[in-house]
Amino acid sequence: MLANLAARIQLRKASILLVEPNSQGMNVLSQVLMGFGATGFVKAENYEEARQAVRGDPLDLIVCEGALQPDEPDGYDFVSELRRSGLPNAMAPVIIVTSHTSRRNVARVRDCG
Repeated sequence: MLANLAARIQLRKASILLVEPNSQGMNVLSQVLMGFGATGFVKAENYEEARQAVRGDPLDLIVCEGALQPDEPDGYDFVSELRRSGLPNAMAPVIIVTSHTSRRNVARVRDCG
């Protein structure tokens, strides 16, 4: 079944922003997406790097950790700001990932766009 999915979802030409503060998490995300053919990654470890990255070249997909750094804006804040920014990447598809979530955060991710 997974082989069929990888054949149907082809990310070979996609430009993907990965926002993940943990190097192991970044490696896992990269490896999962490479299984779908992805090779074009822009990587950001924190909120500020992510903000700069969306000001660059067009992105086809953004994969962002929900919890970035303590005492900094999180992934939900990043997506909310991005959607309101008016930048060319403002409506790029976003997948928020997290190792644990609550109903409150499910609502937050829905509400941030």
